[in-house]
Amino acid sequence: MKGRRSIQTPKRWIGRKIITLFFCFAVFFLVGVGIFLHTHFEKTLPDTLIETSGKGISPRFYTYSFTDRKNREGTAKEVTQEIFLQEKNEYISYPDIPPDMINAFIAIEDHRFFEHRGVDWLRTAAAGLNYFLGFSNQFGASTITQQLVKNLTGHDEISPRRKLQEMLYALDLERQLDKTEILERYLNIIHFSDHCNGIWAAADHYYSKSVQELTLSEIASIAAITNSPTYYNPIHHPDHNLERRNLILSEMYRYGYITEQDYQTASNEPISLHVREQGEGNRINSWYVDMVIEDVIGDLMQKYDLERSAASRLFYAGGLSIEMAMDEELQQTVTDYYRDVVRLPHNASGESAQSALIVMDPHTGDILAVAGAVGEKNANRIQNFATQTLRPPGSAIKPISIYAPALEEGLINWASVYDDTPTDFDISGKLAWPKNATGEYRGLTNIAYAVAHSTNTVPVRILKELGRETSYQWAKERFHLSNMVSNSTANDCDTAALALGQLNYGITLRELTDAYTVFADAGRYHPWRSYFKVLAADGRILLDSPDRSEIVLSESNAAIMTKLLQGVVEYGTSSSITLGKLTECAGKTGTTNGDADRWFIGYTPDFLCGVWCGYAYPEPLEGRNLCTSIWNQVMREIVGSKGENVRFSVPSNVIRVTYCRDSGELLNENCLYDARGDRSQTGWFVVGTEPQKHCSCHILCDYDVQNGGISHGNCPAEAIKKVSLIRVLRHFPIPVYVTDAQYTWFGDPLTVKPNEDPTRAYYAKSLKGYTGIAPTKNPFNRSCQAHLHAPDPEMDWSYLFPRISDPDLFEE
Repeated sequence: MKGRRSIQTPKRWIGRKIITLFFCFAVFFLVGVGIFLHTHFEKTLPDTLIETSGKGISPRFYTYSFTDRKNREGTAKEVTQEIFLQEKNEYISYPDIPPDMINAFIAIEDHRFFEHRGVDWLRTAAAGLNYFLGFSNQFGASTITQQLVKNLTGHDEISPRRKLQEMLYALDLERQLDKTEILERYLNIIHFSDHCNGIWAAADHYYSKSVQELTLSEIASIAAITNSPTYYNPIHHPDHNLERRNLILSEMYRYGYITEQDYQTASNEPISLHVREQGEGNRINSWYVDMVIEDVIGDLMQKYDLERSAASRLFYAGGLSIEMAMDEELQQTVTDYYRDVVRLPHNASGESAQSALIVMDPHTGDILAVAGAVGEKNANRIQNFATQTLRPPGSAIKPISIYAPALEEGLINWASVYDDTPTDFDISGKLAWPKNATGEYRGLTNIAYAVAHSTNTVPVRILKELGRETSYQWAKERFHLSNMVSNSTANDCDTAALALGQLNYGITLRELTDAYTVFADAGRYHPWRSYFKVLAADGRILLDSPDRSEIVLSESNAAIMTKLLQGVVEYGTSSSITLGKLTECAGKTGTTNGDADRWFIGYTPDFLCGVWCGYAYPEPLEGRNLCTSIWNQVMREIVGSKGENVRFSVPSNVIRVTYCRDSGELLNENCLYDARGDRSQTGWFVVGTEPQKHCSCHILCDYDVQNGGISHGNCPAEAIKKVSLIRVLRHFPIPVYVTDAQYTWFGDPLTVKPNEDPTRAYYAKSLKGYTGIAPTKNPFNRSCQAHLHAPDPEMDWSYLFPRISDPDLFEE
């Protein structure tokens, strides 16, 4: 008899389908989670963090005595004994850690520590459920292994992603280290507030004892700090610390680590500290060493994706060896000068102004010496005005954002002429902009003069041709002024920032000085470096800082920029510098709005040096630019002891050509008749960019030498001599004083209506508006008052200036 086929009820069939679907979903979900974790998370903790976490060895510092710095040929010298490490610590191996210390942390932090393999799944599941149901905004449930991971990486943001990554790292860590090794590393790096990392530092700071000398009560008090270092700090919040200390003692008793008698005795003791103040007996680092510490920690963070706390611990306890770029002799020179010699003014509150200085090798970017502030350095890791402070650079940015880009783009050459007059007026037409530091406008001005005397109007006019976006790209990306910004809240891609250096936040002295390596080393930019290498304890290279130079300018244009910047020192805003008697030098001053910041960045064939002066909180710094005198004195000492080359090199395709300074063109005969005398000037040009045409600016006129003034045709022949005036087109809504206004030509005097006003130009009466007023009562180009005559009413003005298209400019 055939077996009867079982009949499934609809409910049983549906139930089996649901179970099957749920099982399939669970499988696919777990596979998906696995794939997600595999593709989106690191599964192993970086070896560098694991290996160095167990070192507990302070870093070692080295300097070099170079015979050839560019090729790094020389001998190394260790200077570790001279270094103070702020986060001082000694590593305690596991056998030397008191059992009560181990048990205290296990009891309060992770009582199943010796049972799990890195993650306590029961606690994690409960904590995760509370988080996702909204009962808690934190995961919690971290094992000691997970806490070690968090301290090694420094990643402590509250997010599911971070928690999952932490768990994977913890599982991996337990495969590589045994439980005692994990505990040993954990207790030696965990943070205990007040710059204390590790149980040695905590015992020394709070109780002035070794770890082995601590009592049970003191051990529990130290263990209490880690849950929230600020809140449970026994110095500032002893009541909070006492409450958690007693909780730890009760947990130790609960899990059988101490007897009831031990618990009662320890919990009844008061918090009795014997604090060792931070810095007792500490050596003060040099500005250079502090800079290297900050640079190395920052680079470790970037390369290994570490939080600052983790990178700091790696630096201080990882047994690293750091090869510094410092020149010990130059650093001592700078340190002594800024400690003993520099004298700066004081404000009304008695606060002294500050200054910073940095010296570089312009051919490598090596930082040779640095001073972060004036006076005796009395603490470590304090504000360094050379490397950390952002300030607007003023005119010191002009060679970077205006002149070099315009030169390289072919917009200007040495002799290019721009009108030093206002470019803009406010809506009322009464406020002229920009203004020069001298308070006056010069008129026709060539590039050489504008650079040397830091004229403001010329770079504004060049920027209109160059374009703000192009200028910004040159400054930020090619000259690497990385702190410049352009976003919705602050925008340095504007005229005030690019042409005048009025940045929103500013840049550091280090990055601005570094940008000048382009001019000092034939167009090559060299990223600054304070160290060459950072080695792990086993000799592996953790960080390497080769010279990653890049070409920014052609060699010929870099040489021309250097010649332009030599003018600043020879006859411009820094002509007080005397270093030129020892070696050729070049540089640029900078002053910001309200005289709040002063700068000078200068270089010789061998050295590049930048100086900043100002107050810690910006306010006017009265008097002359002290940066130039500081630079001059320090560089005279440096060049005198270390300098080798005395002249800048000039490529063979850079030539000298004489030109007319008013037109930027070749001289013609009319240039010789300029009333101001010789208008010739010699400048530097790349072959093919030198002036080709002759001057079209100078116009010959008759001048009455007996009575003074331009002749309108009625002066006697014997009183006439030929003079040249300069043709220039100007028109302002308000009177503007312009130095060369008394030498300007605006139409043939024979056909222009004479001007009976001897204080104005001969053509002034015939024009609407203003073309510039001479700062004198008797301008050279006034009409001859002794021989006035009527103008030709049929005069056609159109031939004078083909660019003039507004007939309303002239009076009818």
